Amino acid sequence: MVTKLTFKGEKRAKSRPDGDKKRHKKRESTPVEADSVKMVHANGVLTEISDIPKDFLEYGWTVASTGKDLNGPMILCFDRKGQYGMFSFNQESGMIVSADDEIDVAEEAINFVDFVPQTPLFKFEPTQVTQVFVAVDIRNFIKLTQKEQEQPETITRLALKNNEGKYLSLDAETNSLVQTDVLTENAIFNFNAHGSEKGTQFLISVGPLEAKNKLIITDELKFRIIQDSDDLLDDLNAFHIRIQTKNSTMGLSILSSADGTISQATDSVVDFRQTQVNRAVKELMKAGIKVNNSLLAKIKHAVDEGYLNEFLITVKEKVKTDRRA
Repeated sequence: MVTKLTFKGEKRAKSRPDGDKKRHKKRESTPVEADSVKMVHANGVLTEISDIPKDFLEYGWTVASTGKDLNGPMILCFDRKGQYGMFSFNQESGMIVSADDEIDVAEEAINFVDFVPQTPLFKFEPTQVTQVFVAVDIRNFIKLTQKEQEQPETITRLALKNNEGKYLSLDAETNSLVQTDVLTENAIFNFNAHGSEKGTQFLISVGPLEAKNKLIITDELKFRIIQDSDDLLDDLNAFHIRIQTKNSTMGLSILSSADGTISQATDSVVDFRQTQVNRAVKELMKAGIKVNNSLLAKIKHAVDEGYLNEFLITVKEKVKTDRRA
């Protein structure tokens, strides 16, 4: 199962009344101190970190800007000639395009982009768990099962789990996606980030990198997996990915900042590790799970090995099962 999500109809934490809420301020670009940053681009406006409502950071969704943002739950969105949508997966139908009435367009959303979003896609939120896929780190799997190979820095390789906790995998005989309990090479998704006038889009393929089995949404909004060795179908293979803001690199940095600034450089490994551990402990305690020294050690190991989100889901499911027994 996926982690706690906010769906249409559920209440978020109330933001401050308009009269009390600090407004986003458009500023002229000015030099910032070398060691810290107090302003970020939010929906194309240079905005003070302290002006971003905390509930947007903790409960909202945002677009992924780089492969490093692909953490935890995500929704896969597309724009095809002004037609906007997102994927949904169930065992009977496989991967399909969600119906229009199954998509929630939030009134407001924070996207850490340096342009003003013009389409509803930048406010998409899920309404059903079948629209949400959880990223699974597979670095250990690759080390154990495959020879090292160079890959472009723009590519991030992950597995995806559906709401039933099953891996999505390529069925090579039918060129379709199916669910499976076992992680194999055909369950590896390749996300190739590239910039465009619409913001960061990801070219997505599944299976071996060299096979180029690409996820395609046609102009008629039909889902296909097509082997495109000559890269002729990139315009039908481009997707925006929306993630929980708290899991994005920028969102996590802002939530972790204590003084209204974030480090201009990448957070140190030690600080990032502790932030992840603290977040995991807090999440488990909210779920009513007591974190003892043994569980804490396992959390730290999961952080170090890069499979924290999968570990948290497993712990929660095990506790639910034990409580029912």
